[in-house]
Amino acid sequence: MENDNPTINKHYEQRRWRSKKEQKQQSLDLGIEADIPILEGQVKIIGPTVEDGVNSLAMKIWLIENAKYTVDATYYIFDNDLAGYAFLGAMCNAVKRGVDVRLMVDSLGSADMRHEELKGLLRCADEAGFIRGPDGKLTNKRARVQVMIFNAVSKIFVNINRRSHDKLLVIDGNSPTNAYVMTGGRNISLHYYGINEKGEKNKDTFQDLEILIKNPEGTLKQLKATHKKGVGDSPLTISRVSELYLTLLYNHSGNKYLTAWLPYSGQQEKLQESLDEIKRGPLFARSYANIEEELEQGYNPSKLRLAHEMANIVSYEVFEKYADVKGRNPNSIVEILDELGSLKYNVKHVRLVSPYIFLANEEPEEKDGRYQELAGIREWLAADPERTIEIITNSVMSSDNFMTQSIIDMEMVPRMLSNDPKFIDEWQDDLEVSEENPDFIGSEDFQKAINNPRIKVYQLGRLDADLIGGDETYGKLHAKFIVTNNVSFVGTTNLDYRSRFINNEMGYFMLGDGVNGELNQIFDDLKKRCYLWGEPDWLAMRKKVRELDGMEGFSAKSQRSVYSKLIFTGIKWQL
Repeated sequence: MENDNPTINKHYEQRRWRSKKEQKQQSLDLGIEADIPILEGQVKIIGPTVEDGVNSLAMKIWLIENAKYTVDATYYIFDNDLAGYAFLGAMCNAVKRGVDVRLMVDSLGSADMRHEELKGLLRCADEAGFIRGPDGKLTNKRARVQVMIFNAVSKIFVNINRRSHDKLLVIDGNSPTNAYVMTGGRNISLHYYGINEKGEKNKDTFQDLEILIKNPEGTLKQLKATHKKGVGDSPLTISRVSELYLTLLYNHSGNKYLTAWLPYSGQQEKLQESLDEIKRGPLFARSYANIEEELEQGYNPSKLRLAHEMANIVSYEVFEKYADVKGRNPNSIVEILDELGSLKYNVKHVRLVSPYIFLANEEPEEKDGRYQELAGIREWLAADPERTIEIITNSVMSSDNFMTQSIIDMEMVPRMLSNDPKFIDEWQDDLEVSEENPDFIGSEDFQKAINNPRIKVYQLGRLDADLIGGDETYGKLHAKFIVTNNVSFVGTTNLDYRSRFINNEMGYFMLGDGVNGELNQIFDDLKKRCYLWGEPDWLAMRKKVRELDGMEGFSAKSQRSVYSKLIFTGIKWQL
């Protein structure tokens, strides 16, 4: 047939959802065993300011609305708010003009018994257009909407404790010159995008960070000459690898392939109304009008490698048999980070941003060596006197999870700053013995710990915060990135216990001076909005938060008792 395009046919078939019975090998095992290449690309950073958040949402919607062939997305949290419905509205319009669409949401992060909004998107395929080939001509393949619920709680034998924490959007992944890839910490929810339901500015938005990736500059002919062959005659680019990663994740046997029998016409109308409404908001409209120009500038050339934690989903007894699980996945974020710590890569300085970072550390009576990550960091520092570590994380003022914050403040940071058991015990004692005791705060042990010259931990929030009577809004930190003196990483992992042992996570390691420079500048800007853990102003800020009514004050006052319960029950390993 004249409109039968072999390249589109092959790509169309490859993108089809497959049941467990159709798979010769489990899809996640393929991802674990894959030899993921290091590829050239261009990276644009979308930073943590409120304005960056608005731009991020405008960018996502613009990219979907201008996709030519395919849209692929997966998000841990996908809210039924204005942002979520507008995002789906753009996807609905895409399939109607002939763009093949796939979407996955996590069954717990996006918990919903009915998912009517997603079923409304599915029914958009009733009016699907035909896909165009690379030559611009219509083919005989009609666009589809495929929606998956990751590890659906409604399925028998699914381990509901294993989640997909991914946030990834891939536009035209198999088209070398049109493709875009976007990932980082932002979910699909207004909380991340600097506006509220009325389209007005939300200063209390999550401070997050993402990267936008394009394939390297060059003509199709040049890209074919420098890349391996992919589907049809297309080169295997970083965007194509990202699309393949999503294909494997979509086909996980624990997923539910969503179907819709009813017309859901009311939901379809709401998708369009929400898209129109968000575009009328002055903040969004201003940002959206400049997106095309934004997409043409601000990129840094970089070498990129996709990394993930798929082994967490298919491994069992991960805590009891950690030694067996560790090393199984050569594409693991944690494993690659361990490798970067070797002498081979000459990493001298590590700067890390995470809202909920933990460093696993067993109690003294559990000395089987499985989780002694703090000891590993001390060994890494001791091997070279030039090595340093800086961390930015949340404080009792900015955290949205008081349990994780109690682990950070009561265990992780004091253990990082000091290996003196007496100091740690005193810090974890009652407030009047520790934090509110001038003798302890002024002691040589405390001062030595907080003035550790090679480990610095900063926490978001200062004494001028509106929460405690000032006029500055600090929001909540949600960005996740690492920058060293040569290699950087941006992705979805919080580097907490759940990220390392239970969830799937993903992100990109990057090698490039431009990317490193921008991330270092963002780190410095964030640091100006923080206090150093243990310094007098940090202690004063915590005291003011403890004096508040409501959840903030209660959680700050209760940190030590909460921490004790988390340790006693073992719940800390599930946070």
